[in-house]
Amino acid sequence: MAKGFKTGGRAAGTPNRLTADVRALANEYAAEALTVLVDLMRHAENEAKRLAASRELLDPAVGRPVQRAEVSERLKPAPRLQGHERRRTVGDPLCKPY
Repeated sequence: MAKGFKTGGRAAGTPNRLTADVRALANEYAAEALTVLVDLMRHAENEAKRLAASRELLDPAVGRPVQRAEVSERLKPAPRLQGHERRRTVGDPLCKPY
């Protein structure tokens, strides 16, 4: 087992070979898939299918909308616990398995 440093595996930034193969295969069908999506967007009988096709085209082109959330209350900070009050965690050397 390594002690604080990496000892094997791929170099940082090297893509997984399977991912590269799948991406290359998907690129072969990308133009056809876009044509099908545009056709569905324009000519599907069901409005839900037209909307879904439109979203599939817009998401990579424009990006998904940002969702914002507003917090209306302030939470009280957790009390600082002393050493003897602290709950033991998995990384704690004194922690015993169940």
